[in-house]
Amino acid sequence: KILLVDGIATTFGAIMGVSTVTTYIESFTGIAEGGKTGLTSIVTGVLFLFAVFFAPLFVAVPASATAAALIYVGFSMCREIIKIDFFNIRENISSFLIFFLIPLTYSISSGFFVGAAFYILVNVSFNLFSKEKIKISPVLLILCLIFIIKFIYGY
Repeated sequence: KILLVDGIATTFGAIMGVSTVTTYIESFTGIAEGGKTGLTSIVTGVLFLFAVFFAPLFVAVPASATAAALIYVGFSMCREIIKIDFFNIRENISSFLIFFLIPLTYSISSGFFVGAAFYILVNVSFNLFSKEKIKISPVLLILCLIFIIKFIYGY
């Protein structure tokens, strides 16, 4: 359930143009430290509420000060490349489009949209010309429709 909520939050965060919203790590960290009840989640939520008041303080930190953390996150993302099925051209091209377009466009949502749209187009064309039919997730179709609306209206 937590991963579903985390995925939905990340999706809508990207649609709104903000950085990735994640709740799974906070929950996992609480469990790893021994928190087994809902009280752990309540304490985490209250601490996040207090963190809102410190947001103006973090705006004062220059972008260059966060470079080391961003480089580390980039290397962490690079480790995920080994999970791509390199023998499945339908998946690996769209994965690499996402991987390369996020930094080139300076936008998580733009990179994800292009990769997802390419994935849909490749699979639809594959379904037209092949006997083997690939099912495209309705969630991915709806997500691409939302991204198209976002790019048309410029939000």
